[in-house]
Amino acid sequence: MSHITTPAPAPAEASGKGLSVAALVLGIVAAAGCLVPVLNIISIVTAVVGLVLGIVALVKRRNGRGLAVAGVVLSIVAVVVAVIVNVLAATAVTAVDDAVDQAVTDAENGYSTVAPEEAAAAVDAALALGTPATVGDYTVAITAVNQDATQAIAEANEFNEPAVGRYVLVDVSVTYNGTEPEANPWIDLDLGFQGTDARNYSTASCSAVVPSPAINGPALRTGGSATFQECFDVPADAVAGGLVSADETLSFTSEQAVWSID
Repeated sequence: MSHITTPAPAPAEASGKGLSVAALVLGIVAAAGCLVPVLNIISIVTAVVGLVLGIVALVKRRNGRGLAVAGVVLSIVAVVVAVIVNVLAATAVTAVDDAVDQAVTDAENGYSTVAPEEAAAAVDAALALGTPATVGDYTVAITAVNQDATQAIAEANEFNEPAVGRYVLVDVSVTYNGTEPEANPWIDLDLGFQGTDARNYSTASCSAVVPSPAINGPALRTGGSATFQECFDVPADAVAGGLVSADETLSFTSEQAVWSID
């Protein structure tokens, strides 16, 4: 009796579902890390690999097509988002660097930018020349302002160089009210000139020797008084209408006193 042998069925075509799953997993991983600047470079690499695997799965196999499509979409989204995040991060870092560089340049030139609201508040709080105000442990008064001290500075020291803008010479009167055995107003007080150009000029803006510098004055005891001068180098068109300010050095608690020069 003869036996009829039925041919074995042909091996099923490989489904390619493994590629689809891999593409989906890599897409998910890439999407999860695409929002972290710099580190999302890894997400970009992962997304590219997932994109390639997804495309291969779509081209070669129909089984698992939905997984492959999801992997491709996630990979593309991850790459786009990562690139945008890195561009925004680089822009922000550049802006911060520029701001820091500008602040350093301003400090070297002896001035800083004054915010509009701060400038307006200073104008509103400005005292008349000669009016005393408490600044830390001192009673301070700006008694006079020479708005064009070119000649006075030239006569004070033959080695003084001309101002970049215009020399402004300020007469200061102080009385020490603290309890320390000795006090030095040139160390304890920080004088500034707020120009009409929205900049606050420090004494560092003026490298000239003034007729009566604070550093030459005596150390003060409680109740002791002294007078001295401070100099500022300010653009000529920013002087008129300016303000002179006094703060306690390295203090974040004392209020600023401000005087109008006009």
